[in-house]
Amino acid sequence: MTLNDELQTRKQVEEIQKSSRTDLTFAYAHHQVADAKDAVTFGASRVQDRLTKWAALIPVKREDMPNDKLWADLVAIKNRMVFYNPAGTKPNKMKASLSLMRTDHAGALKEMICRLDAEVRATA
Repeated sequence: MTLNDELQTRKQVEEIQKSSRTDLTFAYAHHQVADAKDAVTFGASRVQDRLTKWAALIPVKREDMPNDKLWADLVAIKNRMVFYNPAGTKPNKMKASLSLMRTDHAGALKEMICRLDAEVRATA
């Protein structure tokens, strides 16, 4: 095996490893988005009370998403939630602030999460 052959082989191995990591991170993101969608769809009668379970989306990172559109949609959801959770760390404060959210705003946020789930499923 020549040096050039060895370099080509290493490049191929690195590309395979990179694509495997990408598939794993997307699978993780897919799972987290599905969990968030289920959480906001089923449960308490008020949407605001169900939104406290959206936290499954918090650990999802840019590299977990396969394209910029999905990442932008996730960031929009996170930004909207941060607006209603200025402290950012205490779930009880988030729940209290979500209870103040108007029903139409909470419904729009739920729809954003459901739409993200549908787009992620379509991408998978």
